[in-house]
Amino acid sequence: MKQPTHNFNLEFRPNSSGKKLIYFYFNYGYKEFNPSTKKYVYPELKISSQWTIDEVYWNGRPIYRANKTYVRKFGKDLNNVLDKIEETAYNQLSLYRNEYGTNPNPKDLKKEFLRSSIEFQNKAKKYY
Repeated sequence: MKQPTHNFNLEFRPNSSGKKLIYFYFNYGYKEFNPSTKKYVYPELKISSQWTIDEVYWNGRPIYRANKTYVRKFGKDLNNVLDKIEETAYNQLSLYRNEYGTNPNPKDLKKEFLRSSIEFQNKAKKYY
């Protein structure tokens, strides 16, 4: 099976405060056949981080994280959240592949990702 790849990208249009939403894109080799074009398409998983950032604080390729200036001003919570999103997506894909022996479609993987994220948040609430 294909080795997964990922990146974080900013939304094209800024919101009313001038910040852009951060999205996580995850490509892991899932493909669907398009009968009208008679070719395969490779849909990727797209998940909103629900965090926004001003573009001047964003490090693009190959880092895909908030820059040092942002961390100094606002703390490292955003980068920690992005790390957790990345880790959860890879873990859920691995669990699905091990259990079913195939790639999940993006909707199923997103459901597993969100379920796992909710379980993590509930556990964290018990400790804080």
